[in-house]
Amino acid sequence: MAGKLKKKGDVGKIAAHLTRGQALRKLQLSLANFRRLCIYKGVFPREMKGKIMYYKKDIAFLTHDRLISFFREERVHRKKIKKAALGKDERSYKDLVATLPRLDLSMVIKDRYPSFDDAIKDLDDALSLIFTLSTMPGTTRVSAEVVQECHRLSIEFLHFVIASKSLKKVFISVKGYYFQAKINDRPVTWIIPHNLVPIIPKDIDFKIIKSFSEFYMTYVGFVNCHLFNSINIIYPPKIFGGTLQHKNSKVSNNDLLHELLNSLNYDLKSNNDSTPKLPQIDSFPEYNESPITRSINTSNLFVGKKFFLSREVPKLPIIFPIKCCGGLVSWEDDSKSKYGVLFSEDDSSITHQIIDRPAPHRLIIGRVYIQPQWIFDSINNGECVSTNQYLPEAILPSHLSPFCSDKYRNLIEQFGTDKTNLQNDQSEGTSTRKPMTDEQKKMAALSLPRKKKKLYDKLIKIRKTKVKAETKLEQKRALLSQKDKPLHIQSSIPVEEI
Repeated sequence: MAGKLKKKGDVGKIAAHLTRGQALRKLQLSLANFRRLCIYKGVFPREMKGKIMYYKKDIAFLTHDRLISFFREERVHRKKIKKAALGKDERSYKDLVATLPRLDLSMVIKDRYPSFDDAIKDLDDALSLIFTLSTMPGTTRVSAEVVQECHRLSIEFLHFVIASKSLKKVFISVKGYYFQAKINDRPVTWIIPHNLVPIIPKDIDFKIIKSFSEFYMTYVGFVNCHLFNSINIIYPPKIFGGTLQHKNSKVSNNDLLHELLNSLNYDLKSNNDSTPKLPQIDSFPEYNESPITRSINTSNLFVGKKFFLSREVPKLPIIFPIKCCGGLVSWEDDSKSKYGVLFSEDDSSITHQIIDRPAPHRLIIGRVYIQPQWIFDSINNGECVSTNQYLPEAILPSHLSPFCSDKYRNLIEQFGTDKTNLQNDQSEGTSTRKPMTDEQKKMAALSLPRKKKKLYDKLIKIRKTKVKAETKLEQKRALLSQKDKPLHIQSSIPVEEI
């Protein structure tokens, strides 16, 4: 007898997935509320054969979620508001608007992140969106309240990184400033956009951005509170020592505290009214894998150095890494940034002045004039590099990314790293196993099952794409190295070998 005929969609991967329409009918939600629910609960679609599919178990997990009942109550309430507005019943309209259900995402965050270590894993995307929204103007698409809340959360997180001295890597790119901190032994990377007028594209669906921002603001708020408590600092943050007073009596204490926190130039008040002492983990360098993978300690890199920022230098991306490395920083006292100025440009104790324009006509003896890239290259190198290549109007050296693969780590020797020690450490760790020939690899691939063969072909394709991109980068680096020529500058600027 012949076996039963298999129907299409009853077996295989397609049987374990649902289309978006099927998911909407099962949950009985509109498309907008379904998107909100998936964003809040962390359910993401999968692309299969050109279709957007959802895992059946994920949809079954959402069927009994409490957010579905909230969405239905909110929908009914909004219908009543619309009916009152059409009927011109002003009193009932105001009452309905005042009693509109408010969404509380605290339980959603607790369910999604049962431990704090799980919350740290997803912090990268949340911080990048928070910092991006904090630089946008308040419009009908992004409200001013959301922009202010994102700005507050971003400043609080930067204060934690400064207080904990956890900044590890920095990089300047076309997209913005990349920063990486080590929190709970996990790397957290985020982007601060350039201080330019943002151009909002018209093809972006800001309803989805709004849903992400609602979740991420609550999520980052919980994370900030836990991080501040972990280093014994009061949350919400307060300025350490003294009372809030300013020559402008029209400024309220709350506004003054907000401006002082935005400057990043003041220490925060701890629970013991003293500077918090962070526990230091014992390090055993002789057991580390290699000098490449070993994290560089930059917490005291700029201790004893005083920096002054010229007017054209972006303040937040430069003040933040300087404060993380223990340096003192100030800038010109103007109407826009009058808070947080600790000393003037004429201070004789200033060691470095950061400028991003041609050398000024009036040079002050006893300080070094450098370009902003010196700050970032020094942090990535783990020591203060020579200022010879970072003088005003000088052609800067190549700004290497600290996030590149291990294959290009030998390029760091341009900054004075000892390459011989690196090669010795790598040679000791190499195994004596002989590599397979191309013929052996082909024969081994032929013996694989069909599913594993597909996975193997996909991995080979990804590897070829990566090698092609790396080869293209090598060619660009070769062209840049040919164009770079030594520049001899005759100037009275004192040059220090730091």
